[in-house]
Amino acid sequence: MRKEYDVVLDLPQEDSVQEELRPKRPRRKKISKFRFYFLNIFLGVVILGIIAAIFIYAGCRIQKVSFEGNTVYAEEDLKNQILNDKYSFNSVYVYLKSVFKPVEDIPFVESYHVKFNSPTSITIQIEQKSMMAYVMSADGENQVYFDDDGVVQEISTLHVDGLMLISGITVEDPKKGETLGIEEEQLEALLSMTKYIKKYDITASAIYFDEAGNLYITYGDSIQIEFGNSDYMSEKVMRLSYILPKLEGMTGTLHLEDWNTENTDIVFEKAE
Repeated sequence: MRKEYDVVLDLPQEDSVQEELRPKRPRRKKISKFRFYFLNIFLGVVILGIIAAIFIYAGCRIQKVSFEGNTVYAEEDLKNQILNDKYSFNSVYVYLKSVFKPVEDIPFVESYHVKFNSPTSITIQIEQKSMMAYVMSADGENQVYFDDDGVVQEISTLHVDGLMLISGITVEDPKKGETLGIEEEQLEALLSMTKYIKKYDITASAIYFDEAGNLYITYGDSIQIEFGNSDYMSEKVMRLSYILPKLEGMTGTLHLEDWNTENTDIVFEKAE
């Protein structure tokens, strides 16, 4: 005999069925505050960079260039040597180039610095090489410029005003960065003379060595000074610095060649 059982089915409610059948919408990912601010700052920087680039390119075109410390070149010549590429119309570019990759091997120029006056105006400050005087090369074509230590700074056909010409000595094969190739006694006498002239602030236009090694100085266009050999050179130049102001406007020869500690006479022979 079969038993009858009551079967109760737990069926889902209609609302629940519809809810499960309804397609689920994808959940939106929330952006963290850090990412939000980072993206905004990044975009702001990019926009400012673009604006700055446009301003630098369009608003910093050089209209005026001035120089300080240059006594050798015509300004236009020096300008062409420094502003020497297609981007050198821009003051920011010229400044950055002078800091990170300056133009090198400009004759007579040790270094230079670019100073902003305005976005369209710059000043180029020149530091020239130290030069005391010059001699002519053996072929007579070049001027050999040297410093206080007798080291050759430049070899050029360009004449630099305000420097003494040293004549009566021959430089056969001058090389930049090396000492003048002359006899040691001549070099010592020359360097001593130029040192004392500088010390006592005497503006000589030329120094001459004769075959016997005697020294002569030309002061201005009218006074010749005979020094004789290099003995007592410091004492002679010191006395010369006292005498020269008294000879202003005169023409003639000042004799110091016989001066020594026992013979202190100094004779000025006026030109007729």
